[in-house]
Parts: sequence; structure tokens; C-alpha cells
Amino acid sequence: MVWGMPMPMTFGDFFPDGEFVDRRQKLIEHFNQMPEAEKAKYDTGEPYDNRASNYVAFVSAKFSLEIGFPYGGRFVHGRIPIAPLELHEWPTDFRSDKGYKALGALINANGYPAVTEPMRDLLERLEPEVHRFNPFQITMPRGAKYPETYFLVQIGRFLDAFLPEKSDVGAWRQDEKFLDYSPAYENAKYFSGLAVSGAVTAGAHLWRDRRLSPNDMFISDELHEAARAAGLRLPKHYKMKTV
Repeated sequence: MVWGMPMPMTFGDFFPDGEFVDRRQKLIEHFNQMPEAEKAKYDTGEPYDNRASNYVAFVSAKFSLEIGFPYGGRFVHGRIPIAPLELHEWPTDFRSDKGYKALGALINANGYPAVTEPMRDLLERLEPEVHRFNPFQITMPRGAKYPETYFLVQIGRFLDAFLPEKSDVGAWRQDEKFLDYSPAYENAKYFSGLAVSGAVTAGAHLWRDRRLSPNDMFISDELHEAARAAGLRLPKHYKMKTV
């Protein structure tokens, strides 16, 4: 069995209201120290182009796109392949706008997937060295520290598992420009009508699908059951059709 998990988009236990305060400035400082030839890779040739901002966007894309994916259709010197995150590209200082007593084991951290240490350890046990993790601290109002360390995740597995021809009519929609797919609506009714290949997903536990929205994640039944048994709370996720 496969479960579809949209990125949480409503503030709460799985989407703390806040941001990485060190992310943009740290990346711009790194960009400013690049050789000119390296900076030129992020040039679009457009009026009022901001190459530093283009670099920031490129780094953000590393959290949702597959390593090796050719990024940047507007870059005048050609696309840049998505690569593993470098040490300076991981943000580490998350400031929340309110206090939280019990966040989930997998959360949306300012647009990026993040997990607790027990959830990271579970993923590493089920599929070691597939994903990349880096720790960060959540600081709440008045300097209070959230008691658990979280780890940002660069998901390392991408599959061609979605089967639109075997999915229910009306369960998915297709982007006419980019030709990728997404659930018609992100709820149980529509996810349950999406079909994936059991042969392709066999042995995988956390992944993104190359043909579905890069905001959606997918987990195996084994990961689902292991997280439940360990008391690790996951965001809303929905059973899918395995064929």
C-alpha cells in the first residue's frame, strides 16, 4: 500500500508559523563571494535581473526537485543541474511567531520538509543513505527553544510510479504548460483514485513522483505503520490505489 502526503499548508502542529531568518542573507553573502564566472550562471539577461535572487531560488528548488534535474529555463548560459545541498545552503535558524507544545514528526518548515530525530532515525533504518538531513533549531517567542531538534530533508528518491491511465476519472488534473499531474483536490476522495505501480514503489519508503506535483510526498505502508507504532505523528496522508 502507498500513501500520498501533501505538504501541510495550514498553520498548526505540522506547519509552524515562522521562517528561517538566516536563509536568504547567508545565501546572498555566499553569492557575493563567488567568482564572476560563477555568478554569470544565474543571469537571465532580463532587464532588472537579480542574479543573487536567482541563486536563492535555485537553492530552494533543491528541496523539491530531483538531483540532476536541469533547472533554470531562463538562464542565458544554460540550465544548471540540481545538486546535493552544500553545507552553507542549509538554513539552521528557524524563528516561530508563536509557541508550540507538540509539533509533528514531519513538518513544513518555511516551505521545506523537516523531521524530528526519531523520524530521521526511522527513515535511515528503512532506507539508509537515501535522503540527506541537516539539523536546525526552532526558537519561539521570548527566546524559548523548542525542546526537539528538527532536521531538514533533501528527499533523495524520485520514482515514475504514477499511472494516470489506471487512475479514476476526475481524480487528477494535468498542467497544460508543464504536462505534470496533481490530485484534482488534496483530500482522501481524490488521492484514493490515484493509481501507482506496486512494482515501481516496491522497497521505497519516502519519495516524490516525477509525474506528480513536487509538493507531494509519498510513503510506504511499512513507514506508515512503523511511525504509528513509534507514536510519531505525521501530517494528513491518504491511501492510494496500487496496481
